[in-house]
Amino acid sequence: MKENQWVMNRAGLLNFWYYDDEVFSFSDGKLLLRGTNGSGKSVTMQSFLPVLLDGKKSPDRLDPFGSKARRMEDYLLGEKGIVDRDERTGYLFIEYKKQGKEQYVTTGIGMQAKRHKGIKSWYFLLTDNRRIGHDFQLAHDQRGDRVPLSAKELENRIGQGGYVVHTQREYMEHVNKYIFGFQSTEAYEDLIKLLIQLRSPKLSKDFKPTVIYEILESALPPLTDGELRHLSDTIENMDQVQQQLEQLEREHDSSMKLVRQYHLYNQFILTERAKQWQSSEKKLKAARNRIGELEAEDHNLQLHLRELEEKKVGSQQQKAIAEGEKDRLQSHEVWQLEKDKAKKQEALVTLQGEIDSLQTKWDLKKKLLNKELREREQVEEELNHQESEMSSLLEELQLDAGESAFEQHRANVNDFERHQHDSFDFSVWLKEAKGHENLLASLKELADQEQRLIEEHERLQRDSSEKKKKIDEMRKEQDHTEAWFTEQKHRLEDQVFTWIQQHPNLAFPNEQQQEIARALQGLYELNRFDDIRGKLLSSISDYEAKVKADRAIAMEKKEMKQLEIDGAEKELLHWKTLKIPNPDRAHGTVEFRGQLDREAVAHIPFYAAVEFYDHVTDAQKERLEAALKHIGLLDSLITGEPVNPKHDRIIVPEPLVLGHTLADYLYPDLDESSPISNTRVDEVLRSIPLENEGGGFYIDADGTYSVGCLLGHAPEEGPSKYIGRSSRKRYQQEKIEESRLKLELLQGELEKIRIQLIQLDEELEHAAAWRRQVPSDQDLAELWQQIQEYQQRIKHLQEVLQELDNRWKDIYRQLQQVKVRIHQEGSTLNLSLTREGISKALGAVNTYVEHLHQLQKESQACFFSRKQIRDLEERVQERETELDEIKGEQNVKSSRLFRTKGEIESIEQQLKLKGIDEVRARIREVQELLRESEETLEYVMGEIPAQKSARENCAEKLREARISFEFWSNMAAEWERIVKEESARGFIELEAVEPDAIVSQLEAAVSAYDRAKLNEQLTKVFLNEQLNLTEYRMFEFTEESPVPQWFFIDRGDYYEPFKREWEQMKGRRVIQMEYQGQRVSPYFVLACLKKELVEQKGWLDEQDRQLYEDIIVNTVGVILRNRIQRADKWVSDMNKIMESRDNSSGLLFSISWKPLTAESEQELDTKELVQLLQRNSKFLNEDDLNRITRHFQSRIEKAKELIQIRNEGSTLHQVLKEVLDYRKWFTFVLSFRRVNEPKRELTNNAFFKFSGGEKAMAMYIPLFTAAYSRYKEAGKMAPYIISLDEAFAGVDENNIRDMFEVVEQLGFSYIMNSQALWGDYDSISSLSICELVRQKNADFVTVIRYQWDGKQRSLVLDEETARELVASD
Repeated sequence: MKENQWVMNRAGLLNFWYYDDEVFSFSDGKLLLRGTNGSGKSVTMQSFLPVLLDGKKSPDRLDPFGSKARRMEDYLLGEKGIVDRDERTGYLFIEYKKQGKEQYVTTGIGMQAKRHKGIKSWYFLLTDNRRIGHDFQLAHDQRGDRVPLSAKELENRIGQGGYVVHTQREYMEHVNKYIFGFQSTEAYEDLIKLLIQLRSPKLSKDFKPTVIYEILESALPPLTDGELRHLSDTIENMDQVQQQLEQLEREHDSSMKLVRQYHLYNQFILTERAKQWQSSEKKLKAARNRIGELEAEDHNLQLHLRELEEKKVGSQQQKAIAEGEKDRLQSHEVWQLEKDKAKKQEALVTLQGEIDSLQTKWDLKKKLLNKELREREQVEEELNHQESEMSSLLEELQLDAGESAFEQHRANVNDFERHQHDSFDFSVWLKEAKGHENLLASLKELADQEQRLIEEHERLQRDSSEKKKKIDEMRKEQDHTEAWFTEQKHRLEDQVFTWIQQHPNLAFPNEQQQEIARALQGLYELNRFDDIRGKLLSSISDYEAKVKADRAIAMEKKEMKQLEIDGAEKELLHWKTLKIPNPDRAHGTVEFRGQLDREAVAHIPFYAAVEFYDHVTDAQKERLEAALKHIGLLDSLITGEPVNPKHDRIIVPEPLVLGHTLADYLYPDLDESSPISNTRVDEVLRSIPLENEGGGFYIDADGTYSVGCLLGHAPEEGPSKYIGRSSRKRYQQEKIEESRLKLELLQGELEKIRIQLIQLDEELEHAAAWRRQVPSDQDLAELWQQIQEYQQRIKHLQEVLQELDNRWKDIYRQLQQVKVRIHQEGSTLNLSLTREGISKALGAVNTYVEHLHQLQKESQACFFSRKQIRDLEERVQERETELDEIKGEQNVKSSRLFRTKGEIESIEQQLKLKGIDEVRARIREVQELLRESEETLEYVMGEIPAQKSARENCAEKLREARISFEFWSNMAAEWERIVKEESARGFIELEAVEPDAIVSQLEAAVSAYDRAKLNEQLTKVFLNEQLNLTEYRMFEFTEESPVPQWFFIDRGDYYEPFKREWEQMKGRRVIQMEYQGQRVSPYFVLACLKKELVEQKGWLDEQDRQLYEDIIVNTVGVILRNRIQRADKWVSDMNKIMESRDNSSGLLFSISWKPLTAESEQELDTKELVQLLQRNSKFLNEDDLNRITRHFQSRIEKAKELIQIRNEGSTLHQVLKEVLDYRKWFTFVLSFRRVNEPKRELTNNAFFKFSGGEKAMAMYIPLFTAAYSRYKEAGKMAPYIISLDEAFAGVDENNIRDMFEVVEQLGFSYIMNSQALWGDYDSISSLSICELVRQKNADFVTVIRYQWDGKQRSLVLDEETARELVASD
């Protein structure tokens, strides 16, 4: 047995089975129950073990055969036919004692049963050193009966000195915590399972070596959940990362497709805008040139007008002169003819001009007619194209309507086809399409919300799992710390009680020790260690106070004794230096006599002046001196002259003449120098009568005296001391010797007091040392603080987890609501209500609306084209009518022209008949001059307004050119701004931000596309890839440039098309995605995804290597190595024990633990794997590491395959626990060897050939090994308990002795039962033996107790039994 190890000390039953109140005592933790069948030895043992270890009372635990026939309520109540009892309360308990200390813990179960109504149980632990039957009782007396405590009474009585719990699980955990100290309850349960198997192996029909191997294998400690948690979590995390990586790759591919199409669209937009900038620059340049040309033209017109003004003045002067001469020649006849001729010629010119004007007008009208005819043909072609486009759009709409489940489409198309030649109102159709679009958008939002809620739901689940994992890890750390705390607490408790036992001088009554035990039990929860320390220190203080009080008393005694010594020394000196002894005198007497000496008054004490005669006997001397002393004469003064005494006595002599006086016995004895004469002394002697003569004063030789009315007899005071020189000398010597002896005695007593003081000082020093040696709780307090911190952190995490769970529930509720809404709102649609289906339908309806708008535009265009054709047809008819009218008027003018020409010819014939040529000539000259002047003047007067008009026109054109310059300058700047903004987006890398450079760089890439086609392709990619990019919440919008203020200036209709063109191109689609809470472009997301993809792959590779190098080799590998090494050592130790057994049959056993071979090429043999794992990872080369990696990769892949194959909810963690179970890598092999025979493996066949004893040995020794290995996992204070039913039955005596020796060597405590065994073997150091006697199914059991001390078995009698035996003798 180890120091500080618990051992079973007592086990008791109260009101249980056929026991009223029985307590079994153990000897060093060992008890043997023996008796015949039916005596109750099995019932008794099984009621203690394993019931009181874990509190389980199931029938199979109570029967060594494993049947369910025996029930605890039957044990408690007893058999119905034997006892008439239907209700009973009883108790079972085991008391454990700390080896080498008076420290106790008791565990037990209380039960109340009613027949056929089940059993009620409660469980208790006494931890404050109280002991049942000593200072704690499980029953109380009531009217002479012992009534067991109820659960409530027990709880009240235990108080803070232990625990009362009401569940078996709590009880088991407390027993493990306070007695065994296993790290986990599961390990404790495994031990109990093994103890049950060990209890009765002889009764198992299927017992054979392979079953032993299974038991031994299960006895080895497996890898715990905590040890595998990091590995399984890492693999799961890696799987999650792999899944995330695959998702990341999908997201990368989708974003790549999106960016590729988006990039093409951006190139087109940039090229389109650069072209507009380029065009605007060209038109700006043209406007600038046009301004220059018009300014030059205006300058030329100004110079021409100046010339015309000068001609006007000259012509006016010339006309005036010609008109004067004309007036003088008008009276001539020729003049009139010439005048008529001139008029006719003017009319001719006018008619010719009108005819030419009509021809010009006709030509113009003809051109207009031809133009309008061409326009009509062009509009008709456009109308055909528009109608074709409408047909295509209707087909697209039909497809979009089908994909978007737009049921109203057919009705609207029918309505449109009926009214397509009119101005069709699209408002209803658009409203219905928009309504359907809004419905799908709403469903899309709900589907997106559903997806977000699903993602949030999954995220919360992951977060919850992570938090639970953290809580589990923290709880594990807390459990570890609490286990350490419990161990340290037990250690502190041991230290405290060891300290108490080491200091018996300190007062610690049982009650106080129990208070300390209770305080330690509730340490930090109900009490502080300072309270316990205070009790210990208080005891020291009480002890110190007592020691100090004793020291103070000793010091006082020392001082008193010193005073006594000083007095004794003075007394000795006094007696040594004293001339004559003097009786004791009063202080006043001494002063009075000193005064007499100073006054030289002669005086002498009576005793100093006399001496006894020789004939006086010693007795007479004593009697006379005593009488003289008592009447006051002995020390009275004899003076030479009368003296008035003060505080003294004076003898006044009155000598008697007759009669006996004192002079018959005494005579004067004075020195020669004495101031008193002998006569005076003699007179005094004669004045003291010895006979009573009636005077009232006398003394007698027998000590009788009389003084007046006083009659007395002096007490004996020893020999004479003062009267006589010899007496005084003798008395002085006696007093000197007496003083010397007294002084020696006092000095001896003083020395004892000094020694006592030294001892008391040493005790105070010891007390101070004890105070310093009082156990400290510093380490325990730190552990408690850590536990409190863990509890706070766990509480915080639990609160966070609760919030997560509440949020999870709320999200789940919202998710269900969203699903219901999606179903309700989309139930009428012939559509898959999935996010993908809704997204596809929404994309289709978006395209539908766009196509519908295009159809509306095309319909309007068709309507306007038809209207334009009708207008053109009307205008053509008008033009043809106008041409006919102009042609008729032209014919009339031609007839008049012909007639006027004839009249001119007639006038010319008349002028020829007059013949005055000179007059004619001058008249013609004057007329010519007048005509020239008038023509010039007319020309000038007509040309000046024309030139002015031309200049005004030029000015107007210049103004328009300047407007054009301003417009194109603004437009070029606007396109430049837009292009530069587009460039600043960074979507396209440009060689130069110039229109020509941009067009040159990008035109080839986008020349094959148009805006509508690119929009359609981008929309398709956007919708297709949206599913893979859901996490990024991809969305798009149209970004439009703001309309500049100069657009609102009216510059005429000419510029409106250019404005409309700008407005059509001002918008562009922008796609954005959410990344880390920010809106960014797909380019940015793609770059981040590329980087993240590289990092994730690198991390995964690193994690993969770390998994196999760091985790498996360095972490799990170390654990496996330690487990295997420990298991190997256990097997080796057990093998040594087994091989060293020397039994009577000559049969020796051995056990080995052999590694298995590999299951596949990728795996290693166990032996090789263990060799590699046992090497330090730093010294593993790359090849070794790769081989280990391949081995565990193969194992882990098998684990994953098993999960798929089983399909029964097994987690990776559970399967890993199986795959990495090192116990499956080895196999136990039992071997046996007989004398002069080789060692052979113990196969099932060989086992079945063994004798009963040999089989028992083959079973017990390995199972003892298994139990021993289990206990190695327990705390250091754990008792190594086993129980055996019908122990070693069938084994011969010598082998039984050997079995007990094995049990002793392994340090087992036990309860065994047997019919035949006494257990009195020399291999057993001590044993408590109880023989149970129950005759003829009696309702009571008699216990006869024996004690084996290793050499002799003796009967144990308690006091009551002993008295009965004595009485019977």
